[in-house]
Amino acid sequence: MIISKNKILIAREEWQCSRDVSNLTIKEINEYILEVFNTTTSPVRAQEKIYTYLENNCHDYGFCEMKCYEFVTRIINKYYNSKIGVVV
Repeated sequence: MIISKNKILIAREEWQCSRDVSNLTIKEINEYILEVFNTTTSPVRAQEKIYTYLENNCHDYGFCEMKCYEFVTRIINKYYNSKIGVVV
């Protein structure tokens, strides 16, 4: 996993919540997360945006399960150096 201001690279294996998802979808999710990080200063707001994106665009692939929300929250906490919890 690579998380920086210029690049996010999260491999399919790291997501562990995806089913039959294409590499293109993983790439699009990574790009969206990077966009959110580059335009949002609040980890809570970033979490809201990313959860909403996953719910609206990736629900069929299993990205709206608890383990995926936990993973997203860990990514957010790493990027923002924060300690927010999972919201469901």
